[in-house]
Amino acid sequence: MAVDPTVYQSGDVVNLAAAAAVKVGQLVYWDSTNSRVALADADTMTTPAEWVVVKGRATANGDIVGVSKWAIFDDADLTLTLTTGHSYNPIFLSATAGSLTQTRPTAAGSLVQIIGKPFSATRYIINIKDPYEVVIPGELLESTSGEAALGSRTALDTGLFEGQQLNASTEYVLYGFYIPAGAIKLLKADLVNSEETATSEVYSFTVNGAIHDASWDTVTADTSESAKDITLSGTADDISFYDAVAAFDATNIFRPNSYVVCKVSHDAIGTGATLIFGMHLTALCV
Repeated sequence: MAVDPTVYQSGDVVNLAAAAAVKVGQLVYWDSTNSRVALADADTMTTPAEWVVVKGRATANGDIVGVSKWAIFDDADLTLTLTTGHSYNPIFLSATAGSLTQTRPTAAGSLVQIIGKPFSATRYIINIKDPYEVVIPGELLESTSGEAALGSRTALDTGLFEGQQLNASTEYVLYGFYIPAGAIKLLKADLVNSEETATSEVYSFTVNGAIHDASWDTVTADTSESAKDITLSGTADDISFYDAVAAFDATNIFRPNSYVVCKVSHDAIGTGATLIFGMHLTALCV
C-alpha cells in the first residue's frame, strides 16, 4: 500500500506488541513463540488472521500497534470487485503476508479464510470470526472383517447399533476424511466402538494424508498410535469413543483442503470381537 488505508470504524481496539514491521490495514495473528503479533498469511494453517491493524505502525520488534476483530477501511490503492445486485464477493486472507485478496487461495494445502467483503471498489469491511468446531464424518472405504464385506453390519445384541466386527489380526477398517479448506487444528479423532463381551482388545492406527496434485506416498504415514486398547469402559455393551488424535500429528498429515486415510488394524490381542461403528474427526476451522 502506497498510503495507509483510512479507518472509518472499528471494533474494540487491543494494543499489542508486533514482532516486526506492521502497518494499518494488515492482517495479523498471535505468534505465541514470541508473544507478539505477526503478519498472517494463507500459506499454512498455523498463521490465520486473528486481527486487523487499525492504529499505529510498527517498524521494529516490540513496537505497539492497535488491532481489532473488525473495521471498515477505504483504500485508494485497491480496486475491489462487486457482483451486480449485492456486495458479497468474499475477501480472503492472502498468501502474501498481511494482505487480503479476492482470489480464493488454490495452492495445495493452503488455508482458505474469508475475512470480509467490499462495499465499493475501495471501501470494505474486515470482520474476523473466532474459530469454530467442525465434525468431519469418516467415509468407510474398506473392511476386511472376517464375516462381513464392505457395507455389511453386525448388530450389538438386538439393538440398532450395527458395525464392522473385527476379531483377528488380518482384519481392519479403513476410513477416509476430507479436511475442510479452513481447518487450522485437529482436536479429536474418535473411533466409536463396543464389545458384547468385555475384554482388552488392542488395535493400531496408521494414518496418511495427501494434497491435490501430489503423490500420496510423499507424506510418511503416522504409526505412533499402536497397540492401543480402544475399549475404554471395560464393560460389555458399553459404547466407547477412543480418541486416536495422536495418530494424526506427524508432519503434513493434517492440512487444509486435503484427504486423510486412517487404517484401524486388529493386533490379535484379546479374545472378544469389537464392533466398529464409525470414526469422526473434530477440527478447529476459520
